[in-house]
Amino acid sequence: MFKRTNLNSLSEGYTSYKVKKKLNTQPCSKGIVSTCIFGATDKTEFKEKYIQPLIKNCHIIQDVLPGWCMRVYVPPDLPSEIIDSITSCGGCGCEVYVMENIPTGYIGTLWRFLPASENKPFISYDADMLLNEDNYYMANLSKNVSKWLESDKIFFQRTLGHINYIIPISAGMWGAKPTREGFAPIPDIERRLEKYNSDWFGCDEAFLTKEVYPLFKPKGVFKVRNTIEIIIGIFVFILFVLLILKLCLIFFNRIKTKTNSRTLNNKI
Repeated sequence: MFKRTNLNSLSEGYTSYKVKKKLNTQPCSKGIVSTCIFGATDKTEFKEKYIQPLIKNCHIIQDVLPGWCMRVYVPPDLPSEIIDSITSCGGCGCEVYVMENIPTGYIGTLWRFLPASENKPFISYDADMLLNEDNYYMANLSKNVSKWLESDKIFFQRTLGHINYIIPISAGMWGAKPTREGFAPIPDIERRLEKYNSDWFGCDEAFLTKEVYPLFKPKGVFKVRNTIEIIIGIFVFILFVLLILKLCLIFFNRIKTKTNSRTLNNKI
């Protein structure tokens, strides 16, 4: 269950989504690729799965999204050597936003949505994804982001076909940009986040479904559909049409059989 928090009961010191300090800020960047890391930061598996892809993204981001920067939200207990490695990697390094609180459960997955309150384009990313991945739903990120920025659509979404019938927005596959008037896409994103008190796996996508997805239609969304997804969609549609035709054929054959049976009985 996606639990609501009583906002009236929150104390002034409530800091679930407060940033303690900002390191290696890049105010002149054209956009932000926002992600987050937390958990067992001292384990080798953690570094291999999350830190290494993050460092690699810092090295390639200018090739994929020129002028953009990587930003990662981290807990206050992240070792300093890891922070140093990600702020100094690549050409400009990574922006590091240190949060005030150590997250419980999966609540840290929601941190990466905070740039929605800024007057700068951003896309939300999973920390273990590479910007130049060439799989069927991640390819051509540079071209797709450029088309989105040129459009009048505020939101950006890379779709996952049938999965999006269950989960309307995948947490690491959406973004937003300022309005034509220069206003932030979701200026009250922090307030929206504080409305809920959930830290289970999938709470980030539950939040997006309840608070962000309803904004897609009125503000417009630039959807990136991949070729395989389109082919699968056409295939499913053809199967659906064939099924309907088959059912109609069975129905009419039964009517025809009953009609012939009645005609035969009348003759007898």
